[in-house]
Amino acid sequence: MARVKDIVSLLNNVAPETNVLKDEYDNVGLLVGRADAEVKRVLCCLDATEEVISEAGELGVQLIVAHHPMIYAPVKSVTDNDVTGRKILAAIERGIAVYAAHTNLDFSGGGINDFTAQLLGLLDVSVMQPYISDHEGLGRVGNLSGKMYAAVLKGQVENLFKDKYVRIIGEPYEYVSRVAIINGGGGGRYALRRAGKRQRPRRRGRRASR
Repeated sequence: MARVKDIVSLLNNVAPETNVLKDEYDNVGLLVGRADAEVKRVLCCLDATEEVISEAGELGVQLIVAHHPMIYAPVKSVTDNDVTGRKILAAIERGIAVYAAHTNLDFSGGGINDFTAQLLGLLDVSVMQPYISDHEGLGRVGNLSGKMYAAVLKGQVENLFKDKYVRIIGEPYEYVSRVAIINGGGGGRYALRRAGKRQRPRRRGRRASR
């Protein structure tokens, strides 16, 4: 029978907790539960909300693997007077462990940034800000197979991610040939400056015309 620590070990093989430079506010890893607890069923989600924890209990789940951490700030008390306290209590009462794979999954090679770049068909993909290696770090930058209007790229993103709320900031009919991907908080000026720099390609592929 698998245990929580076995699943955590598998997750660390894909996205090591210690192999990325975590932001101060981030909190990845096993947040609630016993490492030796047995696991028969796992539920994966974006956020471990109260509703998700309730559903996990109904489905007989022993481990929730969430992307966003359920606990960000230091917890001074665990009561039902606030959302975080209620979620912690609900998970413990139902015998459910909660694991968060956040920036470690965003930044790791083969993680969310790389998967997004693959879906978009980007070429000559490189890491925007490498941390541990050339293949791990903040964001990805790559070339489209050809120039297209920003509005056309917006439509492709909407279809790929089934998201009708994609927005354009800027001119919809300007040509786009190079794309930056930043899962997480990529709005800082430093990240945007890095996105604008051309970097040496680290993957083979036909360079797009500009």
